[in-house]
Amino acid sequence: MLNEYTALVGYLRDGRFEIDSNLVENHVRPSAVGKKRWLFIGHPDAGWRSAVIYTLIQSCRRYGINPQEYLTDVLGVCPQ
Repeated sequence: MLNEYTALVGYLRDGRFEIDSNLVENHVRPSAVGKKRWLFIGHPDAGWRSAVIYTLIQSCRRYGINPQEYLTDVLGVCPQ
């Protein structure tokens, strides 16, 4: 507890702080599951590309941006 005293005092002073990291873990979970799958995607470059695209999509979702609209705008790709 001595090592975490400063964080504990911050938690007690400000009710907005969460006592656990469940919300963060729930947002990170899809990426963690994806990393395991990317290991077996077949080709190292394909895994890296999939990781980049998946990260962009998750970031869009996190910030409330439509992933399809964002990728269409950034990549200039017309949806089929």
